[in-house]
Amino acid sequence: MVVEQDATWPESTSATKMATLFRVTGDRVSAALRFPDLRSALEQAQLYREMAATE
Repeated sequence: MVVEQDATWPESTSATKMATLFRVTGDRVSAALRFPDLRSALEQAQLYREMAATE
């Protein structure tokens, strides 16, 4: 699952657009990876899906 968001941090006054790739195993989130943009996250998700299909 990939989610794009406007993230903010306490030390910053402006939001930063980024994307997070979540891996779900069973009924829980087993990994979360941040990417600087949606395209990068979607590319990584596609690579992961292709690798998982070869197992």
